[in-house]
Amino acid sequence: MSEPQVLTDDFFNVSQLELIENLSGLGCNVSDICHIIGVSRATFYRRMALFPVIAETLERGKSKAKAKLLNTLYQMASMQDMRALAFALTMIYGVGRSVGADAFQDDGRTVEELENELEIIERRKACLAKIPQI
Repeated sequence: MSEPQVLTDDFFNVSQLELIENLSGLGCNVSDICHIIGVSRATFYRRMALFPVIAETLERGKSKAKAKLLNTLYQMASMQDMRALAFALTMIYGVGRSVGADAFQDDGRTVEELENELEIIERRKACLAKIPQI
């Protein structure tokens, strides 16, 4: 099997990679991205196998979108928006009640109480990560 190649052809140029990153960051899936840039999924995946920078570009776009979302949730939660904080805790860390219409209603806990709960969860996760996998 040959080594991955450096992006050297004009099939995916720098501006297309930027577009792929932006579209991925907007939540577009590979099918949507292929349709927008005008290539088939098969061609896209063949090129991605040859040029790992394409997969890296997709992941970078997703990571930027996730970071932006988390930052927005953090900003909302820091302004005492209990529903935003409860949503973040539930969706990101699996804390709290099951996701339902009433799952994100203010239950009277303060931001400090929710932050303490998050800190406890983080410590538990860190401890669990130290346990060797069997």
